[in-house]
Parts: sequence; C-alpha cells; structure tokens
Amino acid sequence: PGPYNLWDSELRNFAESIAQEVCDEYFLVPEQLHNDRSVQFPTTRERKKNNANTRAADTLQYAWNQVIKDSTGPVLILDNDMFPIADFDTSQVLASNPIGGIFSTSPAKNRKSNVNWIWSGLLFMDPSKMPHKELWSFDCGK
Repeated sequence: PGPYNLWDSELRNFAESIAQEVCDEYFLVPEQLHNDRSVQFPTTRERKKNNANTRAADTLQYAWNQVIKDSTGPVLILDNDMFPIADFDTSQVLASNPIGGIFSTSPAKNRKSNVNWIWSGLLFMDPSKMPHKELWSFDCGK
C-alpha cells in the first residue's frame, strides 16, 4: 500500500486482473527497479526517489527495455488518463520523424539554457526507424 494506490493493498491486484482480461500484453515492473533506479539508469542523480515522475520514468524505461526498443512497427505510449476522442493516423504522425508527440521546454535549474523534452503521456514512436536506440532514456532530470 502507498499513495499511488490510495493506500489500498488490493488495488494493484484488481488492476492486474483487469489488465489480464482486456490487454493483449501487460508488464509488472519489479519494485526493485523503483528502489534502486541505478539498475536501469546507471548515471541517474536520483538512485531512489518515490514520486510519480520517477516511478513513471522507471515504468517507461522498463517497457522500453523489454519490448519497445525492438519493435518493428509504430508504438503509441498513452498515459493512463488520456483518452483519444477522435481518429488519428499514426503513420501520418510519424511520416517525417521516428518520434511524434508533445514537445515542451522547461526552465533549467543551475543552467543557462532551458531543458527541451518530449512528454511521455502521448508519444508516438517507430523504434525500427530510430537511430542510436541504445542512448534512449526516460530518466527525468538526466
């Protein structure tokens, strides 16, 4: 139980049962990866951090490492609170780039330039067309 499941120890089991029923495939992120983030992010500044951003980063990196980086076609990463309300064409989004989504800029702390980043809540990618996949990292703050 923790703040991410409203302190309900059964909520994770309930979510797993729904995933088993409705998803083609699902993954359980080992808790060890949240407790020692350096397993996935050897150069991370936050070896253990328990907040929504780092937990999402850990989860996305795990999915990237397990399946996404070796995908032979387009992948859509959609945050659990995002719901498409209109049709869209993934091939059109990815026509000129292997990545499409919402690009953002944040003020950088202790740096002269801003930090440019891609929001992972709505992210299209075609890993088969991505160069240097070994450098890809979802680690926030890297």
